[in-house]
Amino acid sequence: MQLKDYVHTTATTLSSEEHADHAIEALKKYLKRRGHSKFYPSILKGIQRELLEQTARNATKIILARSEDMTQFESEIMEILKAHNLSTTYTVAVDPTIIGGYIVRGKHTKVDHSYKMALFKKYQSLKHHI
Repeated sequence: MQLKDYVHTTATTLSSEEHADHAIEALKKYLKRRGHSKFYPSILKGIQRELLEQTARNATKIILARSEDMTQFESEIMEILKAHNLSTTYTVAVDPTIIGGYIVRGKHTKVDHSYKMALFKKYQSLKHHI
């Protein structure tokens, strides 16, 4: 088994199991039996990195063209968060390239109500009609 396999398997177990202490102890015993105890610190660092990446991927993020747009679109955004069962705790980022509107991202979900996407869709529909 490679180091990345230990990391991935243990991180998956930890994110789905309530008894994290038990999983870490079981990993430690398994590594000792196999003579791989020297990898334990590296595996723990890898597990920490993978769990942080999972948390970042699942975090809810709102992208706006201007920070002032939040007040304009707040009720729509809250409805989307509820409809897609996303966390109402979110981070807000400003991206002027979306021109206007908003994008909601979280838990493998992306809802794009930006003006940039609307213009792109309009362009695509006109392009196919010519």
